[in-house]
Amino acid sequence: MLGYFKKLMLVLLMIAAPCFVPDMGANRSFSGLMVDDNVSLQSRFVELSFSAFGFSTLSSDMIRYHFHLPGATPSLQISDPGSLSKGRMMSFLWNNNKRLDIIRVEKLVDLYINESAAEAVNHDIAFLQMCHETGFLRFTGDVNEWQHNYCGLGATGDGVPGLSFPTMEAGVRAHVQHLKAYASTDRINGEAVYERIRFVKRGIAPTLHDLTGKWATDPLYGKKIERLISQAHNGSFLGIRVNRGTLMAKQNDQ
Repeated sequence: MLGYFKKLMLVLLMIAAPCFVPDMGANRSFSGLMVDDNVSLQSRFVELSFSAFGFSTLSSDMIRYHFHLPGATPSLQISDPGSLSKGRMMSFLWNNNKRLDIIRVEKLVDLYINESAAEAVNHDIAFLQMCHETGFLRFTGDVNEWQHNYCGLGATGDGVPGLSFPTMEAGVRAHVQHLKAYASTDRINGEAVYERIRFVKRGIAPTLHDLTGKWATDPLYGKKIERLISQAHNGSFLGIRVNRGTLMAKQNDQ
């Protein structure tokens, strides 16, 4: 019940954000991080949204939670573990589509983390491929939201909507399993929810960029998803300038 009220509070904060935004002042510093005086309202809203989950605005706990730097270079190997935190994934999706329901976002992020772990798939790649394919869940292409098809399975263009799955869980599992089939010859651990997965030529795309020309015909397919991965990792989507060296030193001290 408490979790529900926290989520409700987040929605209220979004509506009333301009009334509660603190005066940052010019070039104000917090725990070694510098924020320009023209920090965007989006950035301030994200700070407020994290306070709804138990962190005070600009607190060191919020900074560690949100500005956690997963690593100097995110892995583009599909079979490597992902390194983005749940909080970073949630805020990245929110910040690119603020019309989304927070409960739905949290559920979807949890599913991508858990389903990817079950199949030894990089959840960074799976999640951000979903963001690219669905337009951050706007579904402006041939696939509709109700289909729970998060990666364009069967959507070949010219209005072909592709496959449909009965639940969000089934749709995410189908995506992750399909990604594993492209990347590896290892067996699928869970029960396959997409029967035609057996026709996939296994192990033909071990890296993100190997998907270009195989998963999609767009010659920039891998680069577009890599750009999203980079933005999610470095926090640039918030419009906040982070001194990476200072933050990494701070994290190493903890």
